[in-house]
Amino acid sequence: MKLVIRPLILILVLGAGSLALWPSDPVEAQGVSCSGYNEQVLSPVAGFQTITVGVAAGGLTVPQRARLAVITVVTDNVRYRDDGTDPTATVGHLVTAGSTIVVCGGPSLGAFRMIRQTGDATATVSYYGVR
Repeated sequence: MKLVIRPLILILVLGAGSLALWPSDPVEAQGVSCSGYNEQVLSPVAGFQTITVGVAAGGLTVPQRARLAVITVVTDNVRYRDDGTDPTATVGHLVTAGSTIVVCGGPSLGAFRMIRQTGDATATVSYYGVR
C-alpha cells in the first residue's frame, strides 16, 4: 500500500460517516492522507503497534523513517495533544472509540501525547515513511 502525502497537519477522521476535512481525492477520501506533503509517496515502515493508553500520558514509539502515523482508537475514549505537553482526562482533543487520527510530520509525531479519558483505552498505530 502506498500513500501520496502532503503537509504537516493533524486530521481527525470520524468513523463510518467520515467528515472530509480536506479536498476530495481518492486516497485522502479514505482518511489516510494529509494535504500537501510535497507529493511524496510514502510506504509502510516497520512499527505497527498496539498501545494501552492509561492514566499517565504517553507518546508513540516512532520508527526513524516514519513521516505519518494512522492511529485508531479501539476501546474507550482518549485525549491528545501534539504540542509536546501532556493532555489530561479533561484537557486535550477528544477522540472517541472507533475514530482514527492521522498525524503528519516528524515534529508532530515526536510531540504527540495521549491519555485515557475514563478507563484504559487501546489504540493501534501504523507508520508510513519514505523508503
